[in-house]
Amino acid sequence: MWKLFVFDLDNTLIHSDHLEEFRGKDNINNETNKYKRDLLSAIDDDLEILIDEDVLLGLQEKFPDSALAVFTTAPRFYAQTILDFAYPNIVWSSVIGFEDVNQTKPDPQGIHEAMAELDLDEDDCEYIAMIGDSEKDIKAAYRAGVWAILFKGGWPRKWENSHWAARNQMADIEIQNSKELLEALEDPLDHLWNLEAHLAKDEVKPNQALDRIHKVWKFSKLEGSEGNCIVYVCGRIFTKYETFEDRREWHQLTNVVDDLKEQIKFPDEVVAATVVAIKEGFQQNNKNVIIWLPARAPSVVITCIPRKPGRPKRMECFLKQLEDAHAERPLLSKASISFSPDCLEFSKGVQSHHGEHLKSIARFENIRDHLELVDSEAIKDKHVILLDDVLTTGATIYFAEKLLKAAGAKSVTSIALAQAISP
Repeated sequence: MWKLFVFDLDNTLIHSDHLEEFRGKDNINNETNKYKRDLLSAIDDDLEILIDEDVLLGLQEKFPDSALAVFTTAPRFYAQTILDFAYPNIVWSSVIGFEDVNQTKPDPQGIHEAMAELDLDEDDCEYIAMIGDSEKDIKAAYRAGVWAILFKGGWPRKWENSHWAARNQMADIEIQNSKELLEALEDPLDHLWNLEAHLAKDEVKPNQALDRIHKVWKFSKLEGSEGNCIVYVCGRIFTKYETFEDRREWHQLTNVVDDLKEQIKFPDEVVAATVVAIKEGFQQNNKNVIIWLPARAPSVVITCIPRKPGRPKRMECFLKQLEDAHAERPLLSKASISFSPDCLEFSKGVQSHHGEHLKSIARFENIRDHLELVDSEAIKDKHVILLDDVLTTGATIYFAEKLLKAAGAKSVTSIALAQAISP
């Protein structure tokens, strides 16, 4: 399957915080004996290899038709010196440094250069992976149209903003250490986000499926609006930007959502993924879940973000599909569940976010002024599960949660089928 693995260097292959003085722009084309001697001395004293040479050799053994490359924002001579020291038995198909590209990450040029060395093109994108630790690595992979693998083996215990930014890109696969790399690459579909895995495979391990539900915090963009909402996301779609053209071509969920704009019935796999998210995420007496419901038969109502006037009742119909699945096999065995598609509605005058090309603040104002609660009795004193199809700014869910809680809901848990990924 795999044809090329492109690795980031610093804090992916090796831990290199102590080498900052050697990799800055001032060292571009610095290939002096003194520079090399000082660099070798620094790495000989204190070099932590994050992905072992044995793991890379294992990749080549498992996937004999694949090649290994490096794309780094550091100088090429710096990279080559470290690679020769840390991986003496590895033959790299290419080492792309800062000076080898016109635009470095998150621009995908370095990945394209590594592909060109092997005569690979856009038709090969789904057989190529970029492995890196940063937001720029994931964005470069997306823009190149290849698999994005987030490596967290060099991250500190307490994440900084840069780490959260990388994770919020929702890479195809996340791995904690080098041992997990080979396992993930042997069966990448098992490591996709919940809904994407269900679309790609006939059967997904329940615990694996729950692990691949992304928790997103969304905050209001309006002055005077306090608090936040948490949304549990089951997958991704890639927005219609030219830079994502190659990735959109082979991304299954993106194509499914595009097709849904012309119909209202969701594929069975989408319903199955949502069932897993609810069954696994709302188990009672289990703290490792999305929300911990009380053990004694809680009352749960499942509702959805309403359609805008003139649009098809897509989410309302999805709720009916989910209700039918519940009738065949209860979502929560010890809960009293009802389905209420008409709790919320948009008033006349609400604008289409995409059709009107509304910016972030305008979207929040549009929802604040036009979203209304019409059935408070359906949710009073109940635990509410709120469903939406695609999460963008989070404006609709933010104000929907506020309305539901103000009307007496005991709790509101929001689930989005997909998050929109933008450049």
